[in-house]
Amino acid sequence: MKRFRRVAFILGILTFVTSAAQAQITITSIGGEVHAMAMTASGHLYVGGNFTNGFGHPQIDYIARWDGKAWSPVGGGLDGPVYALAARGNDLYVGGEFKYTGSKLQVNNFARWDGVRWNTIGNGPGTREAVYALKIDPANSNIYVGGKKQQWPDQNYYAGAAYWSGSEWRKLGHDSRTSFESRANVVNLWENNLIAGCGDQFTMPLQQFNGEAWEKFRPWGNQDHSYEVNALAPATEGLYVGGVFRINVGKDGLDRPVYACGLVRHDGTNWNSVGGDFFTNNHGGTYREDCYGEGLSLGVKALVRAGGNLFVGGSFLDQKNNYLNKFAMWNGQTWSTLGVKLGGDETVNAILISGGNIFIAGKFSDAGGNPNADYIAYYSSSTRRWNAVYPAAAKPTPTPTFRPPAPQPPSSRDTTRPQVTAYQAKGRAGAVMRFVYSVYDNSGVTREEIVVYRKAREIARISQGFSALPRTGVRRVRYSARGMKKGRMTYCVEAIDPSGNADRSCANLRLKKRRH
Repeated sequence: MKRFRRVAFILGILTFVTSAAQAQITITSIGGEVHAMAMTASGHLYVGGNFTNGFGHPQIDYIARWDGKAWSPVGGGLDGPVYALAARGNDLYVGGEFKYTGSKLQVNNFARWDGVRWNTIGNGPGTREAVYALKIDPANSNIYVGGKKQQWPDQNYYAGAAYWSGSEWRKLGHDSRTSFESRANVVNLWENNLIAGCGDQFTMPLQQFNGEAWEKFRPWGNQDHSYEVNALAPATEGLYVGGVFRINVGKDGLDRPVYACGLVRHDGTNWNSVGGDFFTNNHGGTYREDCYGEGLSLGVKALVRAGGNLFVGGSFLDQKNNYLNKFAMWNGQTWSTLGVKLGGDETVNAILISGGNIFIAGKFSDAGGNPNADYIAYYSSSTRRWNAVYPAAAKPTPTPTFRPPAPQPPSSRDTTRPQVTAYQAKGRAGAVMRFVYSVYDNSGVTREEIVVYRKAREIARISQGFSALPRTGVRRVRYSARGMKKGRMTYCVEAIDPSGNADRSCANLRLKKRRH
């Protein structure tokens, strides 16, 4: 039994992080480029990208979760970059170029996080090559998946896209001639059609699936320079397309061709430029034969149509006029940067709108002049300011010593999730730790997970399985402190109900010198 307890102490059970641990971390940056964002029904923001040890935490690798108060790992993270995220309810679908989760579950480039644990997809599991794009069909259980040209599970030919029906992989095309024949950077739905953009300059960059085969999306113009499509935004007025390309949208008053550069809209019949002349070769009133030059770059990586506005992110840059750089909003009449100023090799890869907040993510620093707004930032429509997304407290907040909690009237309880309060804990080094916390949930049953930190480094994890709540609402947990040194630490407890809803609370832990 003693040996088992020692092994359990060393290895721990499950993986999670809580707000107090984050509160001790002074690093306010995730530390690497972010490629994708998604928000689940619980209101949790997930980000994926190419970062490790995010916010100084050893388990925030390639994916992280923000619950509105603090960042936390997602099941111990992943072992490779994340390029795509899509949410349905509280399920998060993740695509990228990875093989294992932090708990050593093999998932191979495509996995599902259910809010508590990682899940494999398919019998493979996952896919053979990297996944770059995900789109959930709101009308059914289909998830359209785009990525490197590969032999998808249960298929005998190579293609850039396929779909997961919820129970099995299915083809988009009958063979190599009718399949998507290139790398798929983005997939989306418009007018009940599946649209995909590719990243191969030798292939038509925008295609649609007609139910039998992939075909060229509307006339793209064989004479136009076509490189890649990275973003699609369906709207009632048409389909917005972003990337690195030029496409003929008409002629100017001197009978010269006008090209849409990196951003264009199809109204169902014709291609149209968007937002005046900025994303054209007539940018700033200076006609160019091409879309680039003189400090001008017009690549688009992210598009969102919401609230009557079009939000655009990417690598576009106007060094000469210092006008719209990396992020912009078009309200149908004028462009606005909302005060964000980015430049150089910075880029905005993802945009997400939630309530009155506009989140942007990518590779940038000091968004809106905020020195802490690096890689991820959000604009508040109420304060009209750009804000960093990181733990608000730089130091641990004082925590109360234990007093039995007063009964809470039912009307004041948050019935949507458990409520947990951690109290100051103590123990003796090399002997035992004693934790005391109160927990309440409508279900009457929760499981708790406790993690102990010393200077933001995790040193112990404890899992309490599902059990009925005590009548007093107070839990008292004893755990071995064998091998631990004396000193002040922090512990955090997360209570989870049977539906996966959770709450966290943290407090101080003091281990005194062991008696001899």
